[in-house]
Amino acid sequence: MRTMRTGAVAAALLVALALTTSAIGQEGKDKPEAKPGKLLVKAPDDCELYIDEEKMNWAGTEKTFTTPPLAVGKKYYYMVKSFREPNNYTKITRVRKVYVRAGETTVIDLTGPNDLKQPDEIKIRYVPTPDSVVEKMLEIAKCGKEDVVMDIGCGDGRMVIIGVKKFGAKKGIGIDIDPVRIKESKENAKKEGVETKIDFRVEDAFKIKDLEDASVLVLYLGDDMMNALKPIFLKRLKPGTRIVSHRFKWDDPQWAPEKTHKMTAKNIWGDDDDFELHSWVVPEKGKKTDKAKEN
Repeated sequence: MRTMRTGAVAAALLVALALTTSAIGQEGKDKPEAKPGKLLVKAPDDCELYIDEEKMNWAGTEKTFTTPPLAVGKKYYYMVKSFREPNNYTKITRVRKVYVRAGETTVIDLTGPNDLKQPDEIKIRYVPTPDSVVEKMLEIAKCGKEDVVMDIGCGDGRMVIIGVKKFGAKKGIGIDIDPVRIKESKENAKKEGVETKIDFRVEDAFKIKDLEDASVLVLYLGDDMMNALKPIFLKRLKPGTRIVSHRFKWDDPQWAPEKTHKMTAKNIWGDDDDFELHSWVVPEKGKKTDKAKEN
């Protein structure tokens, strides 16, 4: 709670959530009328829940929390955050600012798809794609000298570097949230002699300034990240842009992969492994796409 709060936020909230009385957070102590408010939180059952950075006792998918007594007629706010690890390579944080009034129940729903106006923070564990698989992805995308090849979550930069050096793309763009990876990418591009043709930079995947420039998009992201980015791709990528994803795809039968390619290759540890690559072409606005085919 942020409006004219007195005392420690954490102490006030925890006491209130334990259903004990507290004057902390009360505005206008000289006023006799004060009532607690309530937060009805809906969130995935596998998340950790925080209110103003204090971890809450969370179980199930819905729970009501009671605030300290609040001055009637005033508006207060809390920051509510959920943190999830749906698998061993994805971490998702969702934050919402919630307004509360005395004597009222405010509902906050942390379920549902990513909101592009207040996007989730999604972090993907970096695992490099073998060069032979990268080359197959670029081959599927028909990457050539007229293309701008982009990799979101570029890691060590190999997808973009191979696209420019081996397939002759006129430009490469690599985006990653991790500055260490971007530094590594730039060093690798310099070693390969293609640093002047590639722009590696730290940038939010949801706010890429030149996404429209890409004619080839190569990806190795988790399912959650793919689903979160899909509406941005449909809105901003030019029709005809080719997309190839290593392993992951979005959960949308209306835009299923045009083809799913299977191959066997050495993984990064030198062992034979099976790989699955999905490909799409961005359609004209309003045009339906075909169902997936295997090749």
